[in-house]
Amino acid sequence: MNEYYSTDDLSLHKLYTVDLDISAQWVISSIDKRIFLCDNDGEIRIYSYSRQFHRQPLLTERFRLSTIRLISSFTVTQDYLIAFEIDTQNLTLHTHHGALLLRFYFPYDPIMIVRCNYYKKNQIWTCSRTKRHCYQFSLNHTNKEINLLDQLDFEKSISNIFIDPVGISSDEKNRIAIHDVNPKTMDRLILFTNQENRIISLDFIKYIDKQLSSRIEHILLVPKQSHLIIIVYAPQYPTTNLHEIILVNINLEPPKILYRLTEINGIQNLDFTLNNELVYTVISPTNKRIPAKMHIYSLFN
Repeated sequence: MNEYYSTDDLSLHKLYTVDLDISAQWVISSIDKRIFLCDNDGEIRIYSYSRQFHRQPLLTERFRLSTIRLISSFTVTQDYLIAFEIDTQNLTLHTHHGALLLRFYFPYDPIMIVRCNYYKKNQIWTCSRTKRHCYQFSLNHTNKEINLLDQLDFEKSISNIFIDPVGISSDEKNRIAIHDVNPKTMDRLILFTNQENRIISLDFIKYIDKQLSSRIEHILLVPKQSHLIIIVYAPQYPTTNLHEIILVNINLEPPKILYRLTEINGIQNLDFTLNNELVYTVISPTNKRIPAKMHIYSLFN
């Protein structure tokens, strides 16, 4: 593994750590000068944050969404807080201040919802493992419309191998990255771009003695850095909460690990700001009176 290590291309260092009063399952920081946190119960925390102020995030709003059941997916667009309840198959749209705008039946069974293309107002991608589809939607609460714009169909096998999508990421260039966990091929990243589509094996990030006991939990495209991805890796799953955040250059052949950041308390979710700062939330340690936390790291000087 040592042949992949290099820190010449970046300067990964911690900027801030913030104590949280919720266990934030989702963090959305790609909205200008704000960080949105949400837990499974629909508790929302909004922080004001911009690196130009040279100060840690400031809590500005706290409220709870009007949900019926526990939330299983959440994201934020320019106008909406978007939550999905798997038990009721409902998708709800709220304002950024928590007012309910629209609740409707959403039969697409998403395992994950992400904001689509930062420069388009209210578009999302959803990833469904059960249906083997990923869908792109445009949302409009005034017309009570949800328009299907595009879809990726994985129902048919490719060379007798089915794609098993468990995660999705999108960036400002409208690239789409799918995390495939088909057991015949191990973990792969399937990258859809306007120029060409790529399939990248991710086995190289796993420790050789932990190939079967470890798990890749999350893959994230890095905005404005098309050669980079971030991977959340659990090398001792499920025996410990230890996670590694791995920064990878996928433009090299083979892809090159640039940095590994260890988080012993377990990562719940992560996102980037528009200035390439990594924001992630960690779990509160079991049986300890230590609050959950949010960490912010800078990738570059």
